[in-house]
Amino acid sequence: MIELTVFFTGAAVMALEVLGTRVLSPSFGSGLYVWAALISVTLVALALGYFAGGWLADRRPTRRAMFTILLVGAATVGVSVLAAGGVLGAAERLGLRSGALVGAVALFGVPLALLGMITPYSVRLRTAQVGNVGHVAGRLYALGTIGSVCGTLGTAFWVIPSIGHRTAMLGIAVALALWAAGGLVGATRRGAAAAGVVALALAGLAFAGQTPVAIPGVVYDDDGPLGRITVLDRRYGDGYEERLFLLDGACQTHMPAEPTGEVACEYVRTFDLMRQWRPDASRAFLIGLAGGAHVRLLGGHGFAFDVADIDPRAMHVATEYFSLPHGDRVHLYPEDGRRCLRRLAASGKRYDVVIIDMLTIDAVPVHLYSREALEEARDAMTPDGIVGVNTSLVFDADGERASASIHRTLREVFPYVCCYAAHHDARNRTENRIFFASRAPFGELVGDDLLERERSFRPDEGVVLTDDHNPFDVLLATTSDRFRLAFRRQFPSIARAGW
Repeated sequence: MIELTVFFTGAAVMALEVLGTRVLSPSFGSGLYVWAALISVTLVALALGYFAGGWLADRRPTRRAMFTILLVGAATVGVSVLAAGGVLGAAERLGLRSGALVGAVALFGVPLALLGMITPYSVRLRTAQVGNVGHVAGRLYALGTIGSVCGTLGTAFWVIPSIGHRTAMLGIAVALALWAAGGLVGATRRGAAAAGVVALALAGLAFAGQTPVAIPGVVYDDDGPLGRITVLDRRYGDGYEERLFLLDGACQTHMPAEPTGEVACEYVRTFDLMRQWRPDASRAFLIGLAGGAHVRLLGGHGFAFDVADIDPRAMHVATEYFSLPHGDRVHLYPEDGRRCLRRLAASGKRYDVVIIDMLTIDAVPVHLYSREALEEARDAMTPDGIVGVNTSLVFDADGERASASIHRTLREVFPYVCCYAAHHDARNRTENRIFFASRAPFGELVGDDLLERERSFRPDEGVVLTDDHNPFDVLLATTSDRFRLAFRRQFPSIARAGW
């Protein structure tokens, strides 16, 4: 039983680390800083657990002590689930970097340290003589590592796509408590009874967490490995109805609820410039589907689309809830956009328009915004083809540098580059910036407000983003944090459900 205890504890440790990204994401996203915080907290907690477990095992080398530690660890996992909303709400005041780290320490530090105590305790209990301690330690740590691999893959590939993270964490707590109860049966009946009570209490919380919470207007809600997708209907005082595609609580698409309604989103409508500059264009490649606003906008003018989105759920949601057209005019590819474009270009396909619109507020896919990625887009286009890139920023030094870096990188690949703003918000100091680049001149501007919306950059501003050096997501950290908080204020019920 000791060997299996080590295996299951290792699995639980890594499952909690992976689930931690889902716990922290409503407040801090799931980007670089969140992963760095969780990995650091896990390593420090395990180090403390190894030290404390080894020290205590030499003083109380009993199965009762080890399984009691496991039981307490299970209970603290349950406490973390219950405390998550309050802890993260307080941690948000510290900002993205400090808040993510403090939130990870507060919610996962103690449970992981307690679980880390189990392996050194197991080594002490399994060591009969000094001569075989190396073999015992190696075998048990190997079992714990194998368990960690299983916990990581199982959580990412099956648990998160199937159930919510709250229920998953409580399920882990229940399983650990029941396992501790089994271990305590032979040592003390009182301890086994206590473990059983803890397991029943945690099981009750887990079953309670499975009860769906009805959120007004939500017509679709699904948590998966690439984030939580929510489709929300809203009705305004003037009778206007729109449907929104939310990813982890952040709006990615908003369109009229009526399937034939025109796209009103300013940044999406800015991409219509490509059609006006190239009136004979007819083939488009889109990276980032969301609700399919680009397809509705340009498809209504005769464009045929190849669309790549790494999340297969987007295909289902866009088709079923946003009336994405079917047939020969729209082909959907559930795979990474850069790889898909490279594959289709190798088969001989060429596009008049390539749109890159995958800028989420949490995990920025930086590989789509490098010089090499833009070179691949250029090679997949017709000689006068246009690539359009959507970005967003906060008006601070890093945000401006991120925007300037996109411009400078495009200029490395294309001789003609321009940029126009959309959704300018002076109060929150944010806006979208849509970049266009081509090997051929664009033509005359069409639109009364385009001169006011045009943005320019110095040639030496920013850095050239490459596959080797791409700090685009780091430069957008403040932007992501600002947008995340804004969306949480706009959709508070969706944000609370994320906890």
